[in-house]
Amino acid sequence: MQRTAIVTGAARGIGAAVARRLAGDGMAVGMIDLDEADCADTVEAITSVGGTALAVAADVADEAAVTAAVTRIAVEFGPPTVLVNKAGIGPRTDLAEMSTQQWETVLGINLSGPFFAARAVCPHMVTAGLLRTEPDLRRSCFYQATIFAGFSTVWTCLALLLAEPAYGLNAQAVGMIALVGAATMVCTPFAGRLVDRYGPDPVNLVCMLGVLVSAAILTIGARGGALGLAALTLGTLLLDTAMQSGMVANQVRVYACAPTPAAGSTPPT
Repeated sequence: MQRTAIVTGAARGIGAAVARRLAGDGMAVGMIDLDEADCADTVEAITSVGGTALAVAADVADEAAVTAAVTRIAVEFGPPTVLVNKAGIGPRTDLAEMSTQQWETVLGINLSGPFFAARAVCPHMVTAGLLRTEPDLRRSCFYQATIFAGFSTVWTCLALLLAEPAYGLNAQAVGMIALVGAATMVCTPFAGRLVDRYGPDPVNLVCMLGVLVSAAILTIGARGGALGLAALTLGTLLLDTAMQSGMVANQVRVYACAPTPAAGSTPPT
């Protein structure tokens, strides 16, 4: 049976590209966007090469509308096993000029929207039973949970450590150190190419080793001073890169679970 994926914000940009890629991998793609007509080009790009796609109009900030859209897609294509939340907005308004209504709109789409979609899709994923039947999916969950646990712990402790007497830095300084994560924008595309060439398992292994090495480097940070600060910066950079690259490998593994490419189809471009 063909697997089903749901992509929010699939009318254009990254959402449209993700929808086309999932269709190229043989999935039936349900697209949720504010205006169904805006998804016409994406639907055409998929169906013109033999893929399966359906656009459903819904405001992701509207819980009832999202639930109804997910239900319609599930009835049409079967229970969804992949959800990609790409709907989002970023109003170009200065903080001082932003109205409460604008702020609530941002929260509704960017924060509540993914929650509503995930909650609506979750029962269908349980019904599909992929976590029970796909060992690769369980392995991906283990990898990412392990790495992200370390990532969350480090950043929680880092903020407290830097504010202590050993460093005495303020919130602005902590924020500047967090900017090292920008380096992952260069590393993750490279990780994607490695996954395409060698598969996700070797990349995940390297990422796990990277986390262990970063832990060793971060221990030096407890000493304080310039050496400690350098160790904290390098360790967090390595940890962030390992986590983001591991996510790339995990996504490839998840998308490959029980693949069912449509006969004669080719990936849309």
